[in-house]
Amino acid sequence: MPYEYGPYRKTSIKLNYNCPESEKVGTGKGSCSGSSGTKEESPAKVSKIATKAAVNAVKDQSKSFVSKWKDLPEENKKSLIKEIAYTELNFNVFPDAMLTEEQEAKVEADFEGEFRKAMNYRISKMK
Repeated sequence: MPYEYGPYRKTSIKLNYNCPESEKVGTGKGSCSGSSGTKEESPAKVSKIATKAAVNAVKDQSKSFVSKWKDLPEENKKSLIKEIAYTELNFNVFPDAMLTEEQEAKVEADFEGEFRKAMNYRISKMK
């Protein structure tokens, strides 16, 4: 029986053989963690990271892409931003984060707004 109180409190350790299936995140050592293997970010941090990602995504665009941007129809801009956001956010920024649908929508909106601002700024500097 584990000790309940004091500095000698003994805790039970779950090993693979006594780990409930709902808590397993893989096989082998350390697979019984009780977590989903993903981390949930705070809304403020998600928004800040999305903003930074948008600015970095604009910096990564070629000069020719930026110069053609202002002549693109709005629906093309929207779909391009969505595609860039998907790649940037899912593969580079939040590869292992668990975002709620609400957070995901906010991230996409933040990314789009910041991407447009950064793109307009970059275009203004090209003149």
